[in-house]
Amino acid sequence: MKKLYLTILVVGIVVAMCFNACSVSKSKNLELTDFDWKVKEFKIVFFQSCVSKSLRNKSLFAGDISYGHDFPLGLNNYRLLDSLSSRIHEIIIEDSISWQNKICPNCSLSDIERMKREGMLGKKTLKYCLEYYNSYELDSIAKKNCEIFLR
Repeated sequence: MKKLYLTILVVGIVVAMCFNACSVSKSKNLELTDFDWKVKEFKIVFFQSCVSKSLRNKSLFAGDISYGHDFPLGLNNYRLLDSLSSRIHEIIIEDSISWQNKICPNCSLSDIERMKREGMLGKKTLKYCLEYYNSYELDSIAKKNCEIFLR
């Protein structure tokens, strides 16, 4: 009987400790939720803008609800994101032209079109947009601007 009582007591204490630890952890997460959400939103909007610009298809993400469509980051942040995605778009174009000139400097238009269809030439949209999405630079910009926005 003593063993059963001790076992129940120990299990009860462990459960109580876990419950307390979980609730403390959740309250810490709730404090950061809005900031973390804004940072994630910032980066998702960048990625969407970068891919849309590079592929020249604004309707590509028309049905996607991964981010807010009612400017939850403030107009200045959207202007900054547009500027950042334009900068990456320029890098994508420069890389594409450079690669084409390196691979086929004197090719005819039909050769260039054939190479594009075969995947030898073209833009590396996802590569550059994802690299910047995961970069320390974008992360820092997102955190700084979201912190200012939430003040």
